[in-house]
Amino acid sequence: MSSWIPNFCTLKRASPKIDFGFSLASNNKMHKIVNITVNSIADLAGLRNDDTILEVNGKSIHNTDHELAKQKMRENPNEITMLVVADYDKYIESIIINQKIF
Repeated sequence: MSSWIPNFCTLKRASPKIDFGFSLASNNKMHKIVNITVNSIADLAGLRNDDTILEVNGKSIHNTDHELAKQKMRENPNEITMLVVADYDKYIESIIINQKIF
């Protein structure tokens, strides 16, 4: 799969006591997956370090602060669905190119 094509990833756990196995890093209101634990739920679901998160549970987190992004992730304590992209810069470039075509 191309690194600039966004992918949905759903993480499910039996209990909030079980860690999803990743951390959230935020910079300039962009949110990334970091510190993925090997063989964790996040790892086995296909998330990779430095994936950029575009949506959480169907809602954009673009231009939100770190605390709001975490809050959206905690709405359902046992399941998170995220839209992520590995190469955010190429993703944005593809949008700009497509806008010029149409």
